[in-house]
Amino acid sequence: PELAKIKTPTVVIQGDQDYVVGLGHAELIYNALSGLSSENKELHIIPETGHCPAIEEPEKLAEILVSFFERHNN
Repeated sequence: PELAKIKTPTVVIQGDQDYVVGLGHAELIYNALSGLSSENKELHIIPETGHCPAIEEPEKLAEILVSFFERHNN
């Protein structure tokens, strides 16, 4: 219920091989952000990546974040 209170644009990122928190956890978080329109929330599942996209796929993670921040720079 607390996630529904978030009003700040949010990006949710998970590796498709993230067995630390469990597959599908990012989708649960994304769906719980019910206070945000689809324009203000994003879900990204990075292929062939585990729990640490910053280490495993830093270029892909940077691409996602830069794009997100460019769209929400106000």
